[in-house]
Amino acid sequence: MLEHYISCYFNKNLKSATVNFLNSSTENVYEPFKPYDWVLGKDGKYVWDEEVTSKYDTDLNGREYIGKTLKKVENHFIKNNSWFSRYTGSKKGGFLSYTDLNSYYTPRVNMVVQDVFNRHKWKHNLVKNKSNRLNNGRFDKTNVNNDFNILVKGSNQSIEGAVCLDGHEYSYNAVINTSAISSKQLYITDYFYTHNRKGSMLAIGNTGNDLLGNYFSVSNKFVHSDIPVISVHFDNIDEMKKVESWYLKYLGE
Repeated sequence: MLEHYISCYFNKNLKSATVNFLNSSTENVYEPFKPYDWVLGKDGKYVWDEEVTSKYDTDLNGREYIGKTLKKVENHFIKNNSWFSRYTGSKKGGFLSYTDLNSYYTPRVNMVVQDVFNRHKWKHNLVKNKSNRLNNGRFDKTNVNNDFNILVKGSNQSIEGAVCLDGHEYSYNAVINTSAISSKQLYITDYFYTHNRKGSMLAIGNTGNDLLGNYFSVSNKFVHSDIPVISVHFDNIDEMKKVESWYLKYLGE
């Protein structure tokens, strides 16, 4: 069982993450934390590559190194495209039209989702064993969720992934609420079969029209559970019930 779980977890191609706090931002654009960097692909798209850490990295493979922040991407786009092309020509639409935000969100969200479920179980075991790791908030503050950030406020991002629970893998669709005021210290706050604001513009705008039920809320003390930072939606009702059973199993002592 342990070997199955380890294989399930690591085959998801998630990077090990150091504990970093992401706090740099501009008015509308949030900056991702180093050491992972943005590069310009041969297809003209900017992508975030967790294998690249500098302009000397051999993993560039002929691509152009841009920098460690989304602001660097914007500056590069402006510098290398004329005003005419950016406003009326072939590059109309701005740098975000040529930036693959999901290249950042997909590995980061998969990491966060796996972590919050792991931490739900770990916290149960720590409480059961009366561990001092729960003292002074150390358990909640020192986690990989602080290595996740919202890049741009505006349209929500949707990514697909899978979470491994006690050796079993469950596929999900996760929607990021890009209007969330904070993406730090995330944990599972609740789960819903039917959204309690079903049909409201607020619910649709922040969770997506197809995510009004069958989802786990990943949020924090700053953001409401029913309009979470990340909605982890299990489309298959049988899988949702299995994940619910797993969650309730580790809900208390």
